[in-house]
Amino acid sequence: MQFVTGRILRYCAIGVIFTCLFIVSSMWYTCSYQECLLNKFPFLISGGNDTYTPRWRKLKANRQIISNWTSEKKLATAKLVGIKSDFNIKGSDVIVFLHIQNTGGSVFARHMVEDLNLERPCRCKRKRRICRCYRPENFGSTWFFSRYTTGWKCGVHPDWSELSTCVDQVMDEDEGKPVKRRYFFITVLRDPVKRFLSEFWHIRQGQSWSSSRHWCGGIEATENELPTCFNRDDLSDLTLNEFIACKHNLAINRQARMLSDLALVGCYNSSVPKEDRDLIILTSAKNNLHKMSFFGLSEFPKVSQYMFEVTFGMNFKAKNSLSHESLNRSARKELFKEISAKDIENIKRINYLDIQLYHYAKDLLFLRFEKLKEMDPLFENNFQGLDKNNLSSENWADKEDFIDNLLD
Repeated sequence: MQFVTGRILRYCAIGVIFTCLFIVSSMWYTCSYQECLLNKFPFLISGGNDTYTPRWRKLKANRQIISNWTSEKKLATAKLVGIKSDFNIKGSDVIVFLHIQNTGGSVFARHMVEDLNLERPCRCKRKRRICRCYRPENFGSTWFFSRYTTGWKCGVHPDWSELSTCVDQVMDEDEGKPVKRRYFFITVLRDPVKRFLSEFWHIRQGQSWSSSRHWCGGIEATENELPTCFNRDDLSDLTLNEFIACKHNLAINRQARMLSDLALVGCYNSSVPKEDRDLIILTSAKNNLHKMSFFGLSEFPKVSQYMFEVTFGMNFKAKNSLSHESLNRSARKELFKEISAKDIENIKRINYLDIQLYHYAKDLLFLRFEKLKEMDPLFENNFQGLDKNNLSSENWADKEDFIDNLLD
């Protein structure tokens, strides 16, 4: 009897050991090496009020976006074969413009509604600043989702997290019925230091975009998650040091944050450690940028315009209608004269995610450009022909900075 009991106990012990090994190996398989090192066991992260959020729901997504960028250029080159989109303006396809503040996006989007050669041009009402971009054979159905065509129906300057969960619903409501659509996201990026300084200027002018709702994961960010930086109404005397010092300043790393899926890091709460959060935001932003049908860099307007035209099969008019007198140029130059080399270094230091994203975007832009160039037998003629166009001759963001009536 004792022999039988001992034998049973041995079998039980062996069973427990194998069960433990199976559980550990399964958990190790579930997370990548880097994540397991960063997150430890168990896969739970502490919240602000001692509650815990299950980490396993995010592991698959986080592991995927991180592993996607272990060899960025190799991946980018491999996916360049099909960079020409099959956008169908007569079908149900929609171009969605993700408009990041102070990047030149206002200038580019305005040219899109006013200066594209289309079978059915957009109709713009100057006083309302709204344009109707209907399809050639379908009145009431729009092919372009932007501030100039639909207004701020997904919030003021909505980011990727907001747009990706909002656009379809808004389009259905506007058209009065659910439609199966394909969405082609586009955006414009800018040198991070210049963009940050441009936002600083506009905050001083009273343009704070305070009505932005910062919607993520089905909820709006709370005041505790996004505290106000400056508790005064008149910011005309705001200093650059004040602007840099506020750690809750949404101008910091704005481009990376607005292009990323914030749900991967718990939206705007602080549940994810900063090192993890930064890594995930940057890799998610790169991933979303890579998946976009088109993105431009305001510092390279001619290259960006060529890529848009070839990608979507649309051409801008040789003579653009968009021209305005530059305002406040002297006041702005006077302010920026006071900026020192140390200030620039501080701006680079706090905007390190945007700096890395911009370097990646520049590499990817020219990889795509070279591929399109190889595919275009009339490249020299087509590219030089852009010189007749105002859009390709001036940095979009610099132009935007001095056109106040485009920036409200």
